[in-house]
Amino acid sequence: RVNTSGGVDIENYDQARDASASANQPEQQMLSGKLAYDGPGALSLGARLVTIKRACVDVFQIVTIECGVHTTITVTGKHRLLPGDYVSLQGVGVGDAPGDLSEATKKAWNREHAVFALPANSSLAVSKLDWRNIWDASPYWGSDVSKFQIDFNTSAGVGLCDNAGAGDGGAPPSVSKLTTFARKTRNANVQGSSTNHDSKRKCVFADADTKLPKNGYAGSLEYTSHLTIGRPFVTNVTARTLSGSVFGHNGGSGIRPNERVTATRNLGGPDVLHVVVSFSEDVYGSCGVDDEAWTSIAMSPGIYLTGCESVKLVLRTSPDAAVAGSANFDTTTGTAGTEIFPTSFLAPRDLSRDQKNELVFQYVVRRGDKTEQSGLQYTSEFAMVVGCAVSDGSGGCSSWSKIRRTTDNAPASTRLPPTRRDAGRCIHGPDDSGIERCASATADHRNSLLGSLVVVVDAEF
Repeated sequence: RVNTSGGVDIENYDQARDASASANQPEQQMLSGKLAYDGPGALSLGARLVTIKRACVDVFQIVTIECGVHTTITVTGKHRLLPGDYVSLQGVGVGDAPGDLSEATKKAWNREHAVFALPANSSLAVSKLDWRNIWDASPYWGSDVSKFQIDFNTSAGVGLCDNAGAGDGGAPPSVSKLTTFARKTRNANVQGSSTNHDSKRKCVFADADTKLPKNGYAGSLEYTSHLTIGRPFVTNVTARTLSGSVFGHNGGSGIRPNERVTATRNLGGPDVLHVVVSFSEDVYGSCGVDDEAWTSIAMSPGIYLTGCESVKLVLRTSPDAAVAGSANFDTTTGTAGTEIFPTSFLAPRDLSRDQKNELVFQYVVRRGDKTEQSGLQYTSEFAMVVGCAVSDGSGGCSSWSKIRRTTDNAPASTRLPPTRRDAGRCIHGPDDSGIERCASATADHRNSLLGSLVVVVDAEF
């Protein structure tokens, strides 16, 4: 099972990647969590139709019994018995009714018997029996069987094969796959062997204990392995500022410094907002297949920031009533190096500040950017775009950027918590603390940027 404890939500927005977003992040169900079994009793054998027993090398399941002067026993797999060995039969006739097979007859069967002979290939020299060739006549696995004869006379008239329930002609006692076995108990006195042939075999063909170690304890799946089903998914989007902050441009020409909540702004130019996307697991944003495509990106005139242009978080930088394609519609519009320029690209990881499960996007406020007073939000749940880092010059891509899990390099889901613009998508129920994640199906999710804090952008001047 997938252990989803700890408040991890596995539904809706964090489940899939839209196939139309990019070819390197195809649509796939995203079920992510540490793999663990359900508990110590997770190994179920059903209605005891299957058993797990100790693998005793000298215990064999009896398949059929052939009556005769020397009774022939067929067992599953390959035995290593020699004439003169002793075997103990158990469970023979247990399924027969008392009127069909007497208890005395059952006891005569279910006791120790001497191995009389093994079926030998006629090409073998009688004077020098090749036991290995005899044994190897049957494979080790599958439905194959091997045979041996015991020094036990069950021929007609003796009465040991007169099973009344089998009809007028009689038949051998019944056998069961679960309860009828032949167990080697003593070795033959083979010349040159140092084995004590009088010693009893002690291996007990007992049911195995199927109780598993507790999850997380030594020997458990969680303890010995770190396996994850599915891909990492986005759990939260926020920004490194105080809720209620106003971001502007040009040293107060748009927003006066005394109106700003925080004092760590660029008073000589545009403010820079760091938007943080958190994942369910540690991830790494690779700019190009070999992480080779990081560049110095021209923002506002004279301002350059290192970033990855093929991984971006598209923010809505205009009021809801704005027309698509207008100059400040979102962070993809504009021309690099002018007052309105593309921005909000993936920033290099700051090891002193960024957590391993976080990706940070740098949004540089542009002249004319203005949000609703409710605050800044990304454009939709598919606003995090991962694309081609290096073109091959003929319309294809020679190097894709990726967002991957650090432990196994699996691609991450880039779907974000839904916004009010994603009609009908905000349908999460209460979290583990009983807090509603969505006020309505058309609300901003609590884990979205606007749901986690309010940042107003006003750079009209």
